[in-house]
Parts: sequence; C-alpha cells; structure tokens
Amino acid sequence: MERILTAILSTILPGAGQLLQHRWVKGAVFLVIAMVISGVVRRQAMGEGNISLSLQMILVAMAVWSAVDAYMLAPTKK
Repeated sequence: MERILTAILSTILPGAGQLLQHRWVKGAVFLVIAMVISGVVRRQAMGEGNISLSLQMILVAMAVWSAVDAYMLAPTKK
C-alpha cells in the first residue's frame, strides 16, 4: 500500500513520495525543479511564449519519473 501511496503523491506533486519516504534531498530536488518549471510555464502562458507546451510535457515526464522512482524505492511488505 505504501508503494501505491508514494506513487500517487509523486504524481500529484513531484517529490512528495520521496519526502514521505524520508529521502529529503531527492524529494527536495524533484519539488524545486517542478516548482521552477511550473513557474516558467505560468509566466509563458500569461505572455506570448511558445515554449510552454514543451515545458508542460517535461513537467508531466518529471511527474511520471518521480512516481516510478517513489514506487520502486518504497519498501515492500513480506
């Protein structure tokens, strides 16, 4: 159950699953990168930017990467 929970949390907010597992550095790195990319996407959406779609795809890929990483590193019950 913990593996699924960490994967869901990391999908919603990249790095949250890692933080739940007490992997502070990895979780903080995922979180900061996601926040920076989200900020840039938001700024581009308000202006006339044309790179926001590629950045959104990077953000989605990062969320998937974070979820898979959290799922794989979560302890399994025996």
